[in-house]
Amino acid sequence: MEKIITTLLLIVVVNVSYAQTLAQKIATIRAEVQKINNSSGYNIKTLSNEEFLDEMSDGGGELQAYYRNDELVKIVEKIYLSSCINITEYYLKSGILIFAYVQGKQWYYNEKLNEFDPKRTTLNMESRFYYENSQLINSILKGQNKCSGQPNSEWAKNYVDNLKLHQQKLSIKKTRPRKIFNN
Repeated sequence: MEKIITTLLLIVVVNVSYAQTLAQKIATIRAEVQKINNSSGYNIKTLSNEEFLDEMSDGGGELQAYYRNDELVKIVEKIYLSSCINITEYYLKSGILIFAYVQGKQWYYNEKLNEFDPKRTTLNMESRFYYENSQLINSILKGQNKCSGQPNSEWAKNYVDNLKLHQQKLSIKKTRPRKIFNN
């Protein structure tokens, strides 16, 4: 009986310490993402849809890469579809993916004009993917989007793969990034 209680206590302690470790890792990632978002003076390289999309979407797309001292720290990918926009933000530390933030927005449909209004959107889907060594350690998935469906943890691998492709295409593009400053 004593062995069973000891084993159960050991399992509980291991699970609690893992949860604390996971919470600490997520807190560290959040702090790094906040640091990236609050920094200024980035050099930005922009790729048009033809330069980074293998297949053209209805409305095209744009890829912006943010560099700090020649180190890539963030990529913002925008894909415009007929009735939606999908935005994925990739955050890197030392060239490795640590976080992906994904939004799916739908255009407002104007019944009177019988058309979509891309100036008015509704956020339908929002996901956060936390990585350690490019491996998913946690995800927060909310909502669903007409154009991309309901998010799931399997998307996490796609973001790792997409990031590698984006990094390759950015290294091929030879233009000099422009410097911007946050207000």
